[in-house]
Amino acid sequence: MLSTSWIVALVLVSGSALAQVSIEEKEKRVEFIEKLSEDVPMMNIEVYRRDLIYEKQELSLDLRARNEANILAERVKTQISDMYQASLKETGNEEEATSAVMLSIEEDLSLISPELKDEIRFLSMQALDEAKKGSISQELDLRNIEKELLTGVEKRAEYLNRLEPSAAVAGYAPSVNAGKDAEKANYVSKSELVSSLVSNRDNARWVSTNGMTIDSSKSTSSGLDISYRISVEFLGTAIDAGPVISFSRDYTSRGVVNAEGLTPVLLPDGNFDFYKRDQNGKITKKGGKDERRFITFNCETELMFGTEYKGSGGFKVVGVGANASLSKNYKNKVNLSSRRIMVPEYVGGKTFTLNAISNICHNDFMNAKVNSAMSVKDSLNVMMKNVISSMRFSHPNTKCITDKQCGAWFAKNMMALVRNTAYPRCVEEPREKFRACVVRGLKGTKCPVYRGKKLVSDGMFEYACDKGLKCVETQQEGWFKNYDLYQYAKGRCMPINAKTYVRP
Repeated sequence: MLSTSWIVALVLVSGSALAQVSIEEKEKRVEFIEKLSEDVPMMNIEVYRRDLIYEKQELSLDLRARNEANILAERVKTQISDMYQASLKETGNEEEATSAVMLSIEEDLSLISPELKDEIRFLSMQALDEAKKGSISQELDLRNIEKELLTGVEKRAEYLNRLEPSAAVAGYAPSVNAGKDAEKANYVSKSELVSSLVSNRDNARWVSTNGMTIDSSKSTSSGLDISYRISVEFLGTAIDAGPVISFSRDYTSRGVVNAEGLTPVLLPDGNFDFYKRDQNGKITKKGGKDERRFITFNCETELMFGTEYKGSGGFKVVGVGANASLSKNYKNKVNLSSRRIMVPEYVGGKTFTLNAISNICHNDFMNAKVNSAMSVKDSLNVMMKNVISSMRFSHPNTKCITDKQCGAWFAKNMMALVRNTAYPRCVEEPREKFRACVVRGLKGTKCPVYRGKKLVSDGMFEYACDKGLKCVETQQEGWFKNYDLYQYAKGRCMPINAKTYVRP
């Protein structure tokens, strides 16, 4: 484990010039991210919590990046130490344990960002050397890692310290007035209506009889591509050292109108028909008054994002299922829906039309403030970023890093008889260089016998021998003399050195 003295040293340093937003407001912004994380498996929320601590301690951006680099280094060193000790326990041989860890390091380095590969290799080899000697390094040169992590630090700091929007945009901030305003027929201004749409007050009731739905024309626009550094699976743990990958973005918005009854809800001039009508098209009356029709609307917006990676390796999405892999291509979407309110008759003294709904949902709603930190569009992008944070970059066929990760696979796929005479191992496929679980025979287990490249044993319940064992031929193949009967060769796994062999 790394010494924790560097953490104390950083906490004592102050010099950030970012403190322009109150700590209470920054806490609210992190709480907003935490709420989003409830719907996103394995969202990296811890980094935002650390950022909040950095803000309270007024650390400079450079010191924050140094702290994050040390956290990354500690994860790598801890993982390698644990992996070496586990391998040493399995093999009882320092040379074999070292070789197994080095093979895993080189395999997973192929997935590391080119900008960080040399640093991670040096750090890993240093950690392996320390694990073998039982020593701990006090000094680490992580300058290049700090430089690569600084971009993420800057983006998160900008989110926490963004100043309040201008007055023109702030007019869309949700109002705090109480009461049921979802059924208002008249709004003083468009900003008041948009404020109602993004508020967290109750929706208008749903239609209670037959009805119809109208979707306003969709509006789709493409945003600038955005790049993120993806976490990578390195020796079984996730570290922020994967490649920087560009994601495309497409926004779609629409307005949805729901109305009571089956008669047309729109008049020839584009205005809404707010009255119930009989089969002859006449307005019905109730208590001597024209009977009003129930019509509501809400806005919906969606962000579609995706990428096609051209390099080696692929994407695994944590929480989607065991070993779920989406390989080279990845697409996903996030969406938001406004509050549902009654269609008003007048907004700002003008009649409210379907075209007005389209303009509000395609333009104003996207820029409306959901809180003091972000707009609807900002919220979509934050959700997109945190969905991406649940991705892990790895070889799509890799199933294990250490033997202990194969226990559940062995128990599920091997019958009890085999489990008593064999052992699960995590080995590397020699051509494609991914690691997967295999069965290895223990002492006395049948093993395959070859003549050259030809299998001459029967192949039934035969397994390659485990570490410390070799396949010893106990019977040759051939025909029985004087009998029309062929026998297969037989082999058994036996210790290479009976004095040192230990059954796993």
